[in-house]
Amino acid sequence: MENTGATDTTSYTRGGRLRIARVEDAPAVSRIYNETVIEGCYANCDIDPVSVELYRPEIAAADGRHRYYVFEDAAGEIRAWSAIKKWSARPHCDSITEVAVYVDRQARNRVIGGALLYHLVVEATALGYAGMIAIVLAKNVASIRGLQAGGFEEIARFHEVARHRDEWIDIVWLFKSLLQPDIERMQRYARLAALAGLPGFEQP
Repeated sequence: MENTGATDTTSYTRGGRLRIARVEDAPAVSRIYNETVIEGCYANCDIDPVSVELYRPEIAAADGRHRYYVFEDAAGEIRAWSAIKKWSARPHCDSITEVAVYVDRQARNRVIGGALLYHLVVEATALGYAGMIAIVLAKNVASIRGLQAGGFEEIARFHEVARHRDEWIDIVWLFKSLLQPDIERMQRYARLAALAGLPGFEQP
């Protein structure tokens, strides 16, 4: 889960659109992911860029309950992606989804990251999930704070089990229940999405 709390550049969101990803979007998805690998910003444990071939089958395999989304700016450039995925620790668990949000370094801001997270909550609720889980490196403080602002709570911490370059780091699991409506928080996220100018985001 990427750090989405950098400089505010809301101009990247004006006139943009969020849509379900297609296989031909895989190069942009891998490019945005690999930016965080090169930066070493604790968004993931990879130390070498991943191949675009990692994402082609994942996007192609999307079904009614698991899918990737991409955000395009007004010029049609993909600036961010998000995903509702199988829970990596328990892939056969149909009631919990694992989520991810990654934003292009030139467009990183709380508006895009928060709006995409809000969209994932809306989608996961509509798809009938009981809860959402995000798996984050403990040093990715901005992402943890963003998730907590969205109603996620830390449920587990695994001490120094992740190797990132030359250091051992904790892995944190954060969980959000979808069994009870979170109207107040969802209204705040809806306003954030509206501020970003994202179409299709409506306040509950």
